[in-house]
Amino acid sequence: MDYFLHLVVLGTIYSILAVSLNISVGYTGLLTLAHAAFYGVGAYAVGILTVEYNVNFFFALLLAMPAAGVVAAMVSPILRLKGHFFILGTVAVQLMLTQVLFNWISLTKGPFGIPGVPSPVIFGLKLNTPPTFLLLSVPVMIIVVLLAARLVNSPFGRVLKTIRANPSVAESIGINVDLYRLRVFVITAMMAGVAGGLYASYTRYVHPSAFDVVFSTFILIMVILGGTGRWMGSVLGVVGLITIQESVRFIPALPANMVGPVQIMAYSGVLFAVMMLRPQGLIGAYKLE
Repeated sequence: MDYFLHLVVLGTIYSILAVSLNISVGYTGLLTLAHAAFYGVGAYAVGILTVEYNVNFFFALLLAMPAAGVVAAMVSPILRLKGHFFILGTVAVQLMLTQVLFNWISLTKGPFGIPGVPSPVIFGLKLNTPPTFLLLSVPVMIIVVLLAARLVNSPFGRVLKTIRANPSVAESIGINVDLYRLRVFVITAMMAGVAGGLYASYTRYVHPSAFDVVFSTFILIMVILGGTGRWMGSVLGVVGLITIQESVRFIPALPANMVGPVQIMAYSGVLFAVMMLRPQGLIGAYKLE
């Protein structure tokens, strides 16, 4: 039961990531492979603040949001790139930030990571087990999902849909496309920072390898599987991919050292099938182009 609840905790964290990425990919048309980088910034912000400076977790979590947002703003010149060049630009950002985490040893401890991140405490209850941590991760996930739903259904969200449909038309009617893309890029990075902060306090250890381009791809597959342009599709994609991931563990006679490679093959197969048979995902509003 504890392992199942552990998966539920991860599911809530991944849902925050997928919902935020879907705002960028599904509603704005910004297909990015740098989301794990901002997730990592949030995780390291919480890890460094709580371990090195004894900052309260909840205050550190609040600071993780602007930390991720500032980093996103710093790399935002890549938004000038279009199409495949933008995707390659986000890959470059992801690889660059991963190397920063590995090599800025005085701040991030480099390949040693940051152990001993304290568990959150609410009203004297230490949230250091899956059942107790759900008391935090579920409400935070619900808040983020509701905020995302409100955002995409607001006038701001309708502008994003216009930009996604045809940026040239959006510009012709006076919409500042570059400004809206920048806002989305920063807002979704801040959401990813929240997820990273939760992850750091749950696992109690932060390491650069957890925030690499492979994980960015993993998040994107969740969004594509569930469907772009539907926030509920993101949550469905998380459930689907975690189910696939864990099902591989129960394949008879599969050696332990083959579980990881087979999981990656399964993800690839699912992605290929979805892109071929239903490009918009299970309940998506748009085809990924």
